[in-house]
Amino acid sequence: MAYSLESMEGTTSIITGGLGFFGSNLAHKLVALGSNVEIFDVCLEPFGWNFNNIKEIKDKVKYVNADIRDFETLKKEVAGKDFVFHLAAHPGHAASITNPHLDIDVNCDGTINVLEACRIAADNAKVIFPSSRGVTGKSMYLPVDENHPANPLDIYGANKLACEKYMQIYHYIHGLKTSSIRITNPYGPRQSVKTAGRGAVTWFIRCALENKPLTIWGDGKQLRDYAYVEDIVDALILAAQKKQSEGELFQLGTEQRMQFVEMAKTIVRLVGKGEVTFHPWPELNKSIEIGDFVGSYQKLKKVLGWEPKTSFEEGIKKTIEFYKQRLPEYI
Repeated sequence: MAYSLESMEGTTSIITGGLGFFGSNLAHKLVALGSNVEIFDVCLEPFGWNFNNIKEIKDKVKYVNADIRDFETLKKEVAGKDFVFHLAAHPGHAASITNPHLDIDVNCDGTINVLEACRIAADNAKVIFPSSRGVTGKSMYLPVDENHPANPLDIYGANKLACEKYMQIYHYIHGLKTSSIRITNPYGPRQSVKTAGRGAVTWFIRCALENKPLTIWGDGKQLRDYAYVEDIVDALILAAQKKQSEGELFQLGTEQRMQFVEMAKTIVRLVGKGEVTFHPWPELNKSIEIGDFVGSYQKLKKVLGWEPKTSFEEGIKKTIEFYKQRLPEYI
């Protein structure tokens, strides 16, 4: 079943973390659909915000430099909005171990702020939250669906799980129209490539374009699936547009199983440069490695009609072309 997005003419949307990877791609799509878009981003280092992400639409969006931990400003800005896309976060599995208090402060307290602000000032808004495959921990079966036990291995995954629960609680108790989507390994244009921690796929694309080694820890035989950012954005918008999403949790994967090393080899082949190399696991990263992970999308398909439109090779080609043209803006 092919899905289509509805016009959003006359609606208002706010995107927390709107200068980041997901947020900026979402902003472009919402503007194209006709929504009046506000970007709410505090621009903290070393996170993935980048004004180059919105340079094509900067005159079509409102930008507010503010922190989701600033409750009064947040409450003022969400007031009356039709759609609240809560994408601001402290990213990174390893970073959450080394700085757990910041992860809790931004991801947990920040999310409660968003929900409380909506409860008070935008109680009719749809509130959409992108969660993470990190919630699952080690997979007991593949593909992972919404019924899989949640046993996160790091603070980031635990806090994302808490935020999912906050979303559901505010729906059941306060009637907020909330939805959460657990996203598998994302990649695509406008993702920071300053460090490997932002995303393995785009980091490897940078390495290949610069004819540098693509470093794999261990043997790289763990299974993964990879979701292209345009497909992810479509799922977030569908969740915002469809009443059936209210109070629901969805798993977003592609069900396309691929060894990690094959992802890296595909990038080398398509770029035409670079070399895959292997190194022992760093101890911290080894301790939180989840092994095989492939995500289901069957509930998303059944409830919202969503399914991945972009094959891995097609998405990689699009992403390579983007960074060939604009790499200096992202390093």
